[in-house]
Amino acid sequence: MKSRYVRQAFFAGLATALLSTTALTAISSVAVRPAYADEASELASINAFFDFGYGVCDAEVLSKFWGIDFWEAKVIGGEKVQAGAHDVLSEVLSQAYGSHVCGETSALDYHDAGDIAALWMGQTEA
Repeated sequence: MKSRYVRQAFFAGLATALLSTTALTAISSVAVRPAYADEASELASINAFFDFGYGVCDAEVLSKFWGIDFWEAKVIGGEKVQAGAHDVLSEVLSQAYGSHVCGETSALDYHDAGDIAALWMGQTEA
């Protein structure tokens, strides 16, 4: 008689564990799915931004001009490209470059490229 109750308790516990795990998995996948969707749409927008020919400097200047972070500038720029408003984006960039410069926080310029390349290649002069 005792083994019957032990088996029932075991199977009841197993069923409870299975149901609670399944329910949590469904809830967690529903909760996480929008984050994946948002990330995927943002990445698609960023890819559209770069695929159209805009670059890192364009995104940096847009972020300063719009007062938003770098990532968001790429996303919004890409959304404009995806919507077919790349002419509007080009106009905004023209205005933005009038008041902002790409890489204005860096002390390096294109004359430093050779030294940087040599440093990366491990061929610095002593």
